[in-house]
Amino acid sequence: DRQSSVTLADGSEWLPLSTIHGPAAGYLGALNQLLEEVQAICELAGQSLPVRVWADELETHFETLLQIDPTDRAAREAKSMLLRFIRGIASEPGTVDENPRLHFAVVRDLLLERLAAVPDQPHLLMGGVTFCGMVPQRAIPFKVVAVLGLNDGEFPRSNHDTGLDLMTRYRRLGDRDARSDDRYLFLETVMTARERLHLSYIGEGVRDGTPRNPASPLSELLDALDGAAGLRPDDPQPDRPWWVHHPLQPFDSRYFNNQDVRLFSYSERFAAMHGQGIDASVEPFLDQHEAPAVAIQQPITLRELYAYYQDPAKQLLRQRLQVSLEALDDRRLPQQEPIEAKFAALDTVAKRLLFNDALVEHSTDEWSPQQAPAWLRLGGILPPGRPGEKAWQTELAMVNLMRQQVRKIPGFESSVPSAGNHEIDLGIDAYRLTGQVPKVYITHVADGEQWQLLRAFPGQDGKLKTEKNLSFKDRVPLFLDWALLRLQTAQANPPPWPGISVQALVDDRDQRWQDGIRTWDRRLLSAEGEQRVELLDELR
Repeated sequence: DRQSSVTLADGSEWLPLSTIHGPAAGYLGALNQLLEEVQAICELAGQSLPVRVWADELETHFETLLQIDPTDRAAREAKSMLLRFIRGIASEPGTVDENPRLHFAVVRDLLLERLAAVPDQPHLLMGGVTFCGMVPQRAIPFKVVAVLGLNDGEFPRSNHDTGLDLMTRYRRLGDRDARSDDRYLFLETVMTARERLHLSYIGEGVRDGTPRNPASPLSELLDALDGAAGLRPDDPQPDRPWWVHHPLQPFDSRYFNNQDVRLFSYSERFAAMHGQGIDASVEPFLDQHEAPAVAIQQPITLRELYAYYQDPAKQLLRQRLQVSLEALDDRRLPQQEPIEAKFAALDTVAKRLLFNDALVEHSTDEWSPQQAPAWLRLGGILPPGRPGEKAWQTELAMVNLMRQQVRKIPGFESSVPSAGNHEIDLGIDAYRLTGQVPKVYITHVADGEQWQLLRAFPGQDGKLKTEKNLSFKDRVPLFLDWALLRLQTAQANPPPWPGISVQALVDDRDQRWQDGIRTWDRRLLSAEGEQRVELLDELR
């Protein structure tokens, strides 16, 4: 677990990512190249260079960052135009033998101005379906026109006045008004349709189905249709053939029961949910009170066992229903770099410092390295600047507090023995458990050989957790490690067995839970015959 940094010939220090290999290494390399290009452009942003240098630099970065499909004509034309603009930065002054120095901001504005001057060339009326915004098109007839998003509050657009625009306060003849323009565009759109007109809006809230109003122009059109059909507002169930109310969900049964021919769906998957389509043999999600027994895959890994006892519902969803809740986990990797003088709980920095670094350099003095280890400094965990230094000192104090607790453990007074991982391959009834129990320290005390399971539980405000505050998720892995290790030694070797004890680094004022485990282990070591068998059966 101790990752060492690598110093390159230029003096820079890097931390290798040992877990990245195969195709992932290629993706990471591409991301690294992109970030280096972005960094290079950011460094150019504050410089003033001759225009010929600018042209060469920008063309180099353009070729590195952008890649087009050579068979795409539009992409080839766009690339040729952009390169022409970039090269023009140097070629135009070069016609008069000039090579002026320009700041990056000037070059950027020059390119943006030329790009903004490129006319849009939409390929309208090419046959098939045309997607576009609502633009003046009354003179162009279409067989079918569909308008989406006619929602109340979104259309027509509102004039937002912060109090500084005098035009909205003192209106004059000829002033533009976005709301009036949108109403006129709606009228033109309605007049454009020749055979069919489809106007839609969100009529229900997606959360609770609360009714919502259409945009005001559409509402006025619906009122006009009601008036032309002779419908009154107080009609209980008016017949409006032009108005279709769609269900809130696309898998609603009304799309598949043929009761309303205007409601239909092409989704075979949703049709199968209602006994139709190409795959209609779908079992109901819940068809009885008790779920059927599931065959347990053998062998059971310790990781799966611990995950089940720590969060049974999460493990059930993942293994039985293939439903992952990782997207809802607040402890996932943060999307932003750390800037506060603390570490996320996900990082478990104090634990890693203790087991990877501090215990390896065990001494009676305080552990005070000159700088943070490479995995912490270069791994993106340590905040930059003063917040990072403060966070490092806080974790350092916590590590030294846990080292003091370690020195109180029998067998750890003068030195720390090497930790090892103990293999578990254990049969219990019809089940087989496999895996590793980590951080097993073999010590020699007055009672003989003692295996110590050392676990750290740092708390808040520079203090250790108390044993009382250890959660179920804290206790379960430690207890299972001890129990499986005890059963493994009893099954693999005849007595006498080594003692196995749990050593949770907690506030040592009350350790009744750990003392109970140690007492039970001593009873087992001193028991004989049937009593020993009964104790092992109890543990199983």
